[in-house]
Amino acid sequence: MAIKLAWQTPQGVTLPNAYLRVMFFSGNKNYIQYSVHVSADEKARREERPVFEERNFSFEYPQGKDGTGDIIVACYEHLKSLPEFSKGLDV
Repeated sequence: MAIKLAWQTPQGVTLPNAYLRVMFFSGNKNYIQYSVHVSADEKARREERPVFEERNFSFEYPQGKDGTGDIIVACYEHLKSLPEFSKGLDV
């Protein structure tokens, strides 16, 4: 599971097929923190090349209300709810 989209790095490099993957998460039944690695593309991720960027996010976890119970899915749903990631494709 990952998201693919055009991404501009902090250094100004445009990655037309950037591959964003949730790598770590922690939290409790109400609050989740997670880390996303941005790779140049899917091949770079598979070959474990260095990532361009690591971003951290957090959100209130809605388990029991409207959550799926799957924390990884919830992390990707949260990520895609943010404007800069809303055009990402699930891969």
